[in-house]
Amino acid sequence: MMETDPQPMAVPPGDDEPYVPGAPLRLGSILCWQTFAILCGAGIQLSIARGAPASLLMGALLMTGSLLLSRQAFHFATRNQKRPFLAMLFFFLKLALFLGLAIFGLSGQMLGAMSFAAGATTLPMAIVADACYPICRQ
Repeated sequence: MMETDPQPMAVPPGDDEPYVPGAPLRLGSILCWQTFAILCGAGIQLSIARGAPASLLMGALLMTGSLLLSRQAFHFATRNQKRPFLAMLFFFLKLALFLGLAIFGLSGQMLGAMSFAAGATTLPMAIVADACYPICRQ
């Protein structure tokens, strides 16, 4: 018996959201896991008196901001009433965020690079933790 690709679900009339296959992004649950990871990392850094908790937080905020800007840009680029200008604006804002942090934060030794990298890894860890152990089902 041959399997065929599943047909996309019908979108209710008037809804401007496209059908995207796969599990929805549970942003609230992911942010809870990320907050837990940041608190654990900052607690460890403070308890052993090494690292920079502010850099850890900045790395986490950069990745979370990047996710939110990408999500918003994708939303404007794929919905029925496409707004390419707004999608490009969000992508350029994301690029400016990354470049600004690289130029001003990391080059001037304002941020601890290793703590920043540890903070940046909290988002992928939170996504995997949410996939394995979701806090809430939406």
